[in-house]
Order: sequence, then C-alpha cells, then structure tokens
Amino acid sequence: GEVYQCFGHCLIPLDPCCKVLSFYNSYTKIFGEQSYKINKNNMNPNKLTTKAQAVIQEAQLLAQQAKHAQIDNDHLLKVLLDVDSLLFVYKKLGVNLGLIKQLTDKNMASKPTVQGGQLVLSQESNRIFTDAWTEAQKMKDEFIAVEHLLLALVKNKSTASQILKDQGVN
Repeated sequence: GEVYQCFGHCLIPLDPCCKVLSFYNSYTKIFGEQSYKINKNNMNPNKLTTKAQAVIQEAQLLAQQAKHAQIDNDHLLKVLLDVDSLLFVYKKLGVNLGLIKQLTDKNMASKPTVQGGQLVLSQESNRIFTDAWTEAQKMKDEFIAVEHLLLALVKNKSTASQILKDQGVN
C-alpha cells in the first residue's frame, strides 16, 4: 500500500508514520463524508493519535469479520484490551483481562449478523468519540489518544462499560 508523509500530528514516539489518506478513506466509510465535514472540530481524524486511529480500524475489521451491521462499544473494548500502551493501566487496576475478553467475546457473539450492507458506527460508539474529545480537552491535549477512548468508554453506559465496571475499572 501507499504510505503518506505525516505532517506532524503523530504524537507517539517510534510509531510508524500514519497513513493519512488510508485512514481518511476508512473514516468516511464508517462515519460518512457528511459526518467528516460536520464534525471537523470534534471527530477530525487528524485529531486522533495513530494508535487511536488503529483502534477504529481494528474495531471496523472485527465488526466486518463477525458480519455485524455496526461498530459498537464491544468492538472498541475488544481492541482496547490489546493496546500495549494500556496494559500497564489494566495491570495497575488488577483487572482480569482474560475474563473481560471472554465476556466481551460472548457479547459480540450474541449480536445479530447481516449479509452485505454498509458498516456504520453505532450511536453509543459515536458518543465514545465525542466524549473522548471532551476528555482530551479537559486534559489540555490536542489529540484523542487510546487513554481518552478508554476513559470515555468507562464513563458511558453500555454492556462494554458495565463489563469494565464489574471488574473494578472505574
């Protein structure tokens, strides 16, 4: 694939340069071109770190492979559980990652499947990104990072959020 030059918005040291155009294409497929234009201030893909962009792409892939109609918080949680930079957070909190993964997989397996159609972001997951932007702004960060996504996920009401809360993540 083509690799595009990063224009300084990749914040995480040693991460490969982001593929801006590839991500933009992926983003507009999930959120829609109108969404990209309307939400420039709070959901601009250039306001996401490369790891946060990867979370969206991995969640999209999970939903596609499972033939789900939407990318929802269970998909986001499943991906966030494997983000290497968050492992110390889970360890410090003493959570049982194996159990959380098992419960998340169970939730994902219970979702209805579809054949064909356009994969979209669920309303609850869209809220996660809006709330993650709010978290980033509270912390005086210019970009949404995976930590902001995790915080927003925990603070929202969803089955994924409840799994985390039940395991002591507050």
